[in-house]
Amino acid sequence: MTWDIIRIPWTTYRGAEAVERLPEALLQLKDASTTAEAELASASIEAIVVVQGALYEVAVPTSICLLSMIQNTTDTARPYMLELLVLIASGEPADLELEYGNPRLADACMREVARGAAVYAHLLENGRAAERLHCIDLLGLCAKRDRTVRERVRWMFRRVLQSERDERIREFLSYWLRELV
Repeated sequence: MTWDIIRIPWTTYRGAEAVERLPEALLQLKDASTTAEAELASASIEAIVVVQGALYEVAVPTSICLLSMIQNTTDTARPYMLELLVLIASGEPADLELEYGNPRLADACMREVARGAAVYAHLLENGRAAERLHCIDLLGLCAKRDRTVRERVRWMFRRVLQSERDERIREFLSYWLRELV
């Protein structure tokens, strides 16, 4: 759904670069049919929203948009959207955000990212390998934030681990099971 892109007053938010470019970059990512298109759009978004782990205010509405578009995007774009959500969910406020009195920005971002837990669970069960890896991280981050979903996530991870053959996915699952004790 692209309504959120239209609804959000982008220029009222701070970013590392010009936020007015975000709506177009989000749409380009959503419609990307090649890896090159997805990489370019994703890099444009990342350069504005989360730079080397430093979050900017515009990360909150960006999370909302990524989540609203993730089920209606190309197979090429979806892993890039998930990766951006992982970067946002694991980020910390940029120094500029701290100067503006926004120390809880990471919490606000994680609150929005956590709203997608059911989508991440679906993709963990039914998605492609690249999507599944990002969903493991997203579900792990959700479980760290919200103790009420921790046991559900641990159960899912143990369930997948029982039959998973992909060694990289097994490593991610094992890591998160240790983290979520």
